[in-house]
Amino acid sequence: MPLPSASLAGSSSLSEHLQHVTENLAAASTQDAVFAVILTPALEALQAIAGAILLVNVQQTRLNCAATRGEEAGAPTIWSDGPLSDPVPAADVLRSRKPLFFEHAGAVQAAYPELEARTGARASVASAVLPMFLDQVALGSLVIEFREPHTFTPEERAFLRTLASQCAVALGRVRRAEALERRVAERTAALEAFARFTTAVGTDTDVLALAKVATLALRAHFPEASVGYYEQEDALWKARVWTEDVPADVAARLAAGITADTPMIAEVLRAREAVFKNAQAATRDHIKHTESYTAVANTPLLVNGEVYGVLSVGLKDVREWRTQDQAIVHAVEMGLNLALERAEQARQLDEERTALRAFTTFTEQVGVETDVPTLIQRAAALLQQTRAVDVVYFQRAPDSFRAQFWSEGFPPGVLGVARAGYPLDQPNLARAERERDIVFEETWDPDAQGVPESALYRAAAFQPFFEGGVMTSVMVMASQRAQRWTERDRGIFRAVGHSLDLALKRAAQAQTLSTQAAQLAAQRDTLDARTRELSAANEELEAFAQSASHDLRTPVRHITAFVDFARRALRDAPNEKVTRHLEMVQQAADRMSAMIDAMLSLSRAGAQDPRFQMVDLNALVAQAQHDVQIEFAQQRVQWELGPLPQVAGDRDMLQQVMTNLLSNAVKYSSPRAVSEIRIWAEERDNEWIVSVQDNGVGFNPNYAHKLFGVFQRLHSERDFEGTGVGLATMRRIILKHGGRVFAQSSDDAGATFGFTLPLAQQGLK
Repeated sequence: MPLPSASLAGSSSLSEHLQHVTENLAAASTQDAVFAVILTPALEALQAIAGAILLVNVQQTRLNCAATRGEEAGAPTIWSDGPLSDPVPAADVLRSRKPLFFEHAGAVQAAYPELEARTGARASVASAVLPMFLDQVALGSLVIEFREPHTFTPEERAFLRTLASQCAVALGRVRRAEALERRVAERTAALEAFARFTTAVGTDTDVLALAKVATLALRAHFPEASVGYYEQEDALWKARVWTEDVPADVAARLAAGITADTPMIAEVLRAREAVFKNAQAATRDHIKHTESYTAVANTPLLVNGEVYGVLSVGLKDVREWRTQDQAIVHAVEMGLNLALERAEQARQLDEERTALRAFTTFTEQVGVETDVPTLIQRAAALLQQTRAVDVVYFQRAPDSFRAQFWSEGFPPGVLGVARAGYPLDQPNLARAERERDIVFEETWDPDAQGVPESALYRAAAFQPFFEGGVMTSVMVMASQRAQRWTERDRGIFRAVGHSLDLALKRAAQAQTLSTQAAQLAAQRDTLDARTRELSAANEELEAFAQSASHDLRTPVRHITAFVDFARRALRDAPNEKVTRHLEMVQQAADRMSAMIDAMLSLSRAGAQDPRFQMVDLNALVAQAQHDVQIEFAQQRVQWELGPLPQVAGDRDMLQQVMTNLLSNAVKYSSPRAVSEIRIWAEERDNEWIVSVQDNGVGFNPNYAHKLFGVFQRLHSERDFEGTGVGLATMRRIILKHGGRVFAQSSDDAGATFGFTLPLAQQGLK
């Protein structure tokens, strides 16, 4: 019977050790720290000589010795690594889920006869082996060894079970923490990779460089993934970038290219969007090395709606794409698409800059040139500088387009036919005229174009020039080398063609303007001569009017004086008939005097220049109303006044105009019981329109053109007194102010007279 241990700890001592272990385990953050906290107190509490902890590997196939205490370093022990299926105590306790206690010498050997021979070590005298489980999952075994026989009391057995349980819990906590740290590290690495990718997308336009960064970012998020980027070259899709896990021989085959009917490419070309496949069968894509992928994503990169590249991601040991993982792929796709769009925009901008430089150069050369042959020669020279091309300029003949100018070195065989002329219905010439735009012909077919002698060319471009709706000429650029026109070629040809078009139009306009200038010069000389003649005639007319008005006043005064003498003589011997005759003579003299005054007023209106200032028409109308009320004191007048503007003009002249208009309105409406006079202004087309309307007798509109002539009257003097000069004077004044006069009426329906004046100039005082 085994002897009890002399140093067996009491239950209170074991409880203290457990409390100490519990406290220390709370601070343990690594497996080694847990092992130290578990083994050392166990050995001390039970006076054991050694201890060990064996752990099950991740695959649940082996036991590995993770920690020992008390054994000499390197000393053989029966508690060594081995398959979990071996018949050893550490494995058996996990299968049975029950601890094993060996209390006397030979107990282990008796239970496991082959153990010592297989391990090359001797079993200790006594030992305890306890299983460690967490959430029904086997973690490993705890082993305690004794040099002497040892009887395990219930308290010790409970102590060891608790110790094994605490070890399992602590190991689980540490493993979860380590797993969390690994996930955090992986996520941090993935975020850093995506940050680098995002930064690169924002600054880089090199698509292949961005694709490399994208593959690294995806690889960081999907550690077990393979990533590749493909671009089309000729008829094949070739891998440009791939992750390092792709075998070299497979990478070489992918770089050599796969056909467009390969499912991974064909599906993307058809869908124009990302294609995610779950539980992907590798043979479906007919690509070797894809057998290990269980989920695959192929996403297109688009430029102007066309597939430019394909990004492929293959996952291992994942049968379905999660939503968040698809979002990651879409994010990378979006970033690459943005970079591609920016690269395309940069390329287009470069083409535009090139075209602009060409346009600027040519524009500077032809800016003042109007000679057509020189213009075309410079255009041809510029095109030859930017590309190895032949240039020819055709002009339209009645039945063909014939070469008129051509670049140096133009092939003689082609030139002879071009000079003879191509028919108007030649396909590209007809197309250029029909579309009214440049035609870029690639993969030139001389027979289909009806120009068999042009077989040396591979591409051509046609720039039409029009006059009205007819194509009068066309410039042709042809290449013997390039089969396709690049965007740069197109941009330069467009720029040169556009500027040449402008230059040719300017040359034609210059020729037209030269002819027109000569005609205008002749017309100007004739007009100057007429102006001088009219000026002299006006001066003579003004002088005559002044002189006639002055000279006519003397006989009128004499007539008036002798009429007065005759009246005095008749006081002593009245004669009614003579008196009546004298009254008629006096009236004629008064009328003659009024006409002389009107002629002088008209003369002054023509000779005097206005003194411009800001004039308030409301004030002029108020003064005119006052004068008219005195002139027609017996006539009842009803005024309707609208707001009138301030205008730029001569105050006195405009006062004369307003007074004349209001006087005429009241005079010709005097047959009415009440004269209804309306005055208003309208702003229209940068001018003021001022109108005066009456309810008078009106006039025949067929004779309206006579109203503003000198001594022109449409009513009898017996009915309405007047000289026939007032409206003519008004017209002269308004014309000097830059305006015009008008009159509207119908018989016996009133009349509207008015004038226009330009809007007042800003800042005029």
